[in-house]
Amino acid sequence: MKISVIVPIYNVEGYLNKCIESIINQSYKDLEIILVDDGSTDNSSAICDRYAEVDMRIINIHKSNSGVVSARKTGGQIASGEYIVSVDGDDWIDEDYIENFVEFIEREKREVIWSISYYKQRGCYSELCLANVKGDILSKGVQRELLNLVCGEYGFQNDIEYSICNKCIKRDLYNLVQGKVDDSLTRGEDLYFSIALLTNTDSIFFCRNDGYHYVQRETSNTNNKTAYTNEKFLILQEKLKEFSSALKEKKKSLNHIIDGYLLSTYMLYFFGTVQDREYLYPFTEIEKGSRIVIYGGGSIGKNIISYLENLADYNIVAWVDSRMVDQKIGKWVVKSASEIVNLQYDFIILATNRTKYIEEMKENLKRLEIKDEKVVSAFGHKNH
Repeated sequence: MKISVIVPIYNVEGYLNKCIESIINQSYKDLEIILVDDGSTDNSSAICDRYAEVDMRIINIHKSNSGVVSARKTGGQIASGEYIVSVDGDDWIDEDYIENFVEFIEREKREVIWSISYYKQRGCYSELCLANVKGDILSKGVQRELLNLVCGEYGFQNDIEYSICNKCIKRDLYNLVQGKVDDSLTRGEDLYFSIALLTNTDSIFFCRNDGYHYVQRETSNTNNKTAYTNEKFLILQEKLKEFSSALKEKKKSLNHIIDGYLLSTYMLYFFGTVQDREYLYPFTEIEKGSRIVIYGGGSIGKNIISYLENLADYNIVAWVDSRMVDQKIGKWVVKSASEIVNLQYDFIILATNRTKYIEEMKENLKRLEIKDEKVVSAFGHKNH
């Protein structure tokens, strides 16, 4: 069985030798190694050429820069292997990584082998504790709860990594699903791919294959905040919403996941910066000049406070959380939620992504006879 390994490459000369060496030295030898140089301006192109000269399994493609999605599509279109494995040009894999995938394919006869574990930078292993795992199997079919495990509740804190690089996928299915991902996406493309994969096959086997080493570079698309623009965010929002609208099943669950992921992306790149909007993103009803109470003292509350402190157009009335009363965070002293009845405000933002906490907060506010129209939540909110 031939396995095609697709490696999208863009300006990773400091990492590329280790990446390619780890692939050509795999214990499983029946490989087709497709190096897709996506218009690199450093020495990556020459490195690809050098390896193509010494290993006949390597197919070397040079193309103009069109992004990682386009590079992955290009590789998939010329691949001849029965299955496809993806490795990013700045990452590397253990010697038996592909051999382990092949063993699962031969034993389980599935279209997708999906690893639930991997190594992160500096060799720090991230152990995933999944209550539903029985041996190597998580689920024999695509069940509704899988979306939450893969994408996380409201797009946060996912239990299963959704990177395209922890999967071994039958070639035709890979190309079908990759074809649904828009080339313009520079963030969220792996989430998009994984959701599309879950909605296009129920032939998935979840396993432990710990040999993928994921390197997080400061200059990568994920970590380079200055390179991610509001325009790119709007494209991600549009494409994910279009995808969700096209589905007949799981739409409600997907909408919650997509909403949460979009907000988490916005928080990562734009909270704490000034955005030219007539309302407070993502709350369309909170217009400039509004008086706001932040309910929730965790990381989401801190992000929203940080964001609002940089915007002179909004007035923070108070920060409340019954579990953190009198704690000082920055210049703020957290108050009890019961004090809301003594405050003058326009809106209360429920600053948490946990469903049970949102429900608890709503119950607390109901007991305080707070009107529903004054309460907004970032997660699953009807106007978000």
